Amino acid sequence: MINEMMKVAAVILTKDEEARIKDCLVHIRPWIDHILVLDSCSADNTVKIAEGYANRVVSKPFSGSFSEEKNYARTLIPKDCGWILWIDADERFDVGFLQGMKKAVRVAESADIPGVCFRFPRVNLPDAKNFPDFQIRLFRNSRDIQWVGNVHEIPYLTTEHIPLDKVDDVSRKKRLGVITVNAYPIIHLDRRKDLKRSWW
Repeated sequence: MINEMMKVAAVILTKDEEARIKDCLVHIRPWIDHILVLDSCSADNTVKIAEGYANRVVSKPFSGSFSEEKNYARTLIPKDCGWILWIDADERFDVGFLQGMKKAVRVAESADIPGVCFRFPRVNLPDAKNFPDFQIRLFRNSRDIQWVGNVHEIPYLTTEHIPLDKVDDVSRKKRLGVITVNAYPIIHLDRRKDLKRSWW
């Protein structure tokens, strides 16, 4: 039986994602204890669809910073969810990883060097030209971890102000584990054609 602190929440930020949000939520629902959708006032049916699958849907105007949105979302996660899976509506995790996710978290918790996050290679469709495009998508639900940067945001360990994926550097006096999940890449679906962003 999973310890209560081994519960895993998922956070999804959305904006007009009615074409993809159902598939995303159905995909992760069997493996997640609490799903939060933080919506940026979608003009389509994203919120209505999400309410059918998520534990909680919160709608608020976009702040202009993805880090600010994610840091706010973390404050809405129940305290008994010890880990958070961060997923975009256009990303799909390997079911093999999702099935074993809580076991992997339990192992990370009990390791000699305690695991603090999981890093995944990501396949960006249609050409996968940036593979492995490593992304940290699963980490502890901790106030000491904050997202930094408005776009292409990165999780930081704020107590030491270093990126979360650097906490396993051998030069550090107190190392924390970064688990790289090479066997289970994230699939990033084709970019939306109706949405143009300057950083794409």
